[in-house]
Order: sequence, then structure tokens, then C-alpha cells
Amino acid sequence: KAPWGAYSANIQTIDIQNGITSIGEACFYNTIVSEVNLPDSITTLEGFAFKYAANLTEISLPNNLTNIGEDALSQTMIENFVIPESVTFIGTHAFGSNALQNITIEGNITLEKNMLWNNSGTISTTLENIYCLSSNESCNALKTDTDIGSKITSYTKKAGVYRLEDGTIFSSPNDMMNGTNACTDLDTCKATVLQNKGYCTGEVCGAMVAAENGNHPIEYNNKSYASIDDLLKGKHMPKRIYTVDEANQVAGKVNSVKIRYR
Repeated sequence: KAPWGAYSANIQTIDIQNGITSIGEACFYNTIVSEVNLPDSITTLEGFAFKYAANLTEISLPNNLTNIGEDALSQTMIENFVIPESVTFIGTHAFGSNALQNITIEGNITLEKNMLWNNSGTISTTLENIYCLSSNESCNALKTDTDIGSKITSYTKKAGVYRLEDGTIFSSPNDMMNGTNACTDLDTCKATVLQNKGYCTGEVCGAMVAAENGNHPIEYNNKSYASIDDLLKGKHMPKRIYTVDEANQVAGKVNSVKIRYR
């Protein structure tokens, strides 16, 4: 149905520009695509969006994604999925990849087995691990399930660090799913998270971690954050100390401004 439908057998790379909010139903159905770049403006993957994209081995789901339709990513060769915290709806068969090995669920969305089913109504024999937040009741409830219960592991996430039940910590969900690059200590892991996300490098990352440990605000791009978690979520603290020039600029917008000299 898509305008490029006649060329599905030739499409190898898909690069969606920022500002697009939805990938329509069966939009890239049955393509030979091997690389997909989705911007964070995408909020919806409609049903069958990438079904039968048999050469697709990995995909990074956008941080603002809310809806994943039925069969949206089924029958691909994707091995690992990270479901963002923002997702509120997942359709049946959505991750029915025959190559599925690991899946990490970042939020508290309800997990149902049919989300992992392939066309035959079964779960891939290659599935090794399902990682769910310790607060995700529906996911943890499936630990008693005879099919996938033994594959479910709970984790906690704070300051971007993933901590398994056995205490092992990782700086990314992919490291956690692959069981590689485990952190040796928490502070180094936090610094690695900040560096991987582009907030800092080297000693600056260490200074940010030290600021949090000392209960001091974290400074980044002229804004203050109460914690690394707040920094990662973009929740900066309101500015409370102004220079005289800054006070003059805002004086007309508020009833009063207190100036503290230091």
C-alpha cells in the first residue's frame, strides 16, 4: 500500500527524519532493509510496520515511543529488544522474531506472552532472557509460567545503571542482555553512563558523580540538576541565584527578585 511498495525488494536502509511521529501500518512490510534509524519524535509503530523485514537484525526504539502495534516487528532477525519506559501499548505478536534472544522492558507496561509469539503462536526457541523492572508486577508474575518463567530476571535502574538481582551492574541494557562489560564499581558505572550519553568525558564525568555523592547539584550546560537521574531525564532545578544583570532581565516578569551576593 505504501508508495514505495513496488520497490520493497530493493530497500536496504531506512532513515526517518526528526519530526515524523508515526510509522504507518505495513509501512515497511516485507522489505530487505538491514538498517533502520528512527528519531525520538516517533511515538507510534503501527501494525505490521516492519513485519517480514527478514534482514533486520537490530533496531533502537525511540525514547518517546508510546504504541507498538500488532506484528509491528515480527518475523525479523532482531535478537535484542529494549522497550522504552514511554511505551504504554504493545500489540500481539509485536516481537515475534524467530531470532529473539533477549528483551529488556524499561517501564511498568503489562507483559503478556502473546507479545512474544510468532505466527505459529509459539515463542522463539532462541529466547534466553527477559529483563523486567523489579516494580513491573505483570512481568514478575510470569516467573511462575512454565514457558518463560525461568527466563525472567528482575533488575533495578538508577542513575542509568542496571543492577541485576545478584548485584551485577551494567551501564547499558545491551551490556546487561549480552552479559558483557559488567562494571567493577558503581561510581565508575555512573561515569560510563554519562560519557556514553555524551554529557561529559574523563574527569568531568567523575566530578559529576562526586557531586551527586556529596549531595551537591550537578552542573551541565549552565543548568543545575539534583541527581544524575534528573540529568538523564532533563529535569533541571529552577535557578535561584541571579547576577544583577540577570535579575534586571527577569524583574519585569515576576513580582520580586532576591539578590544574594557571594
